[in-house]
Amino acid sequence: MTKPIISVIANFYKSERYISKLINSVLNQTFTDWELICINDCSPGKDLEILRKFQKHPKANNRIKIINNITNKGIAKSKKIGIENAIGTYITFIDGDDWLENRALEMLYEPAKKYNLDLVIMNNYRIIPYINYKWKISSNISADKYNVPIYSPELFEDYFINFFGCNIFATNSYWGKLYKLSSIKESNIKYPMNDTYEDNIFNFRLFPHIKSMMFIDYCGYYWRWGGITSGKKNNIYSESRFIKVIEDFYFERKLAIEKYNYTKAHKYLLFELKNVLKSMLSNIACYELSDKRSVPILTEIKKIISRMAYHDMKILYELHPNSKNDEFIKAIVNQDAKHVYYISHEIYKKERKKRLIKILIHKLIYPLARI
Repeated sequence: MTKPIISVIANFYKSERYISKLINSVLNQTFTDWELICINDCSPGKDLEILRKFQKHPKANNRIKIINNITNKGIAKSKKIGIENAIGTYITFIDGDDWLENRALEMLYEPAKKYNLDLVIMNNYRIIPYINYKWKISSNISADKYNVPIYSPELFEDYFINFFGCNIFATNSYWGKLYKLSSIKESNIKYPMNDTYEDNIFNFRLFPHIKSMMFIDYCGYYWRWGGITSGKKNNIYSESRFIKVIEDFYFERKLAIEKYNYTKAHKYLLFELKNVLKSMLSNIACYELSDKRSVPILTEIKKIISRMAYHDMKILYELHPNSKNDEFIKAIVNQDAKHVYYISHEIYKKERKKRLIKILIHKLIYPLARI
């Protein structure tokens, strides 16, 4: 096989129901100069068997490479393995239960080639395949910013803010993007090793090394709502896991503000810290305070708000007037763990219906779906 222009990296774990849809979407691309790197992450199902069958597909033409992890390494490490084994000029990613529109690689590559770009970002669809319902997720930019190359220093000055809670990109995930492989390797960034927000962390670390980029007004990625990745449970519970998430989501960004003198991001980062804390705590505060099972969770919350969150939430409380009306921030500043737990539990109850719907889709609808 000659060196391909694009390496497509796909990781699989318990994905046997979705593999055909994903690989066929690559085989049927209008752009044909690609390799597909399939990482089977020690799946207990038939993933490896199906992948090997596709290697023999008439359209594969020796372009499908299988990497079989002997032990389960998780999403982050599997992505790293994919990057290390890629030989294309560019790389793009697909999650094991998603797929591409048939012009996706062509649409990503054309501007990358024309303007020698380090990064191209497209919009995407989130879809419930069984009922064929989809909705568009677009980058939060003005129409005149689409299909126009963006270079440093404007690129860094105007768009690094995306990683501090401003949400400019359609998604901070690996997928939906075309990366120049040399830009990743020359950056010498530290790859994420944990699976919590690993895609956001990867892009945050890489972005200061990106010198050219384009948003394209095109939806080429189908993200399966309620599928394997969206069906994962949030297992963040222990204090050590919380600390790791805060280190990656907050302290590392705080250091970046100092390193790059990116002071305009500080306010957004403080609000992002609040949102991350609220999101994590509302995922675990699943019992009433009167329930004995809440005791160990409340103990962790006490440690978290006293050791990690108090100082910076106090800054937010003092600097931004609207924060004084935020009960969650006030509870942290007052180090009132019980009230923090109560607020988090109320959010948990409100979100319960959404979680139940997602679980039902994941457990009932998707076993019936074949697309």
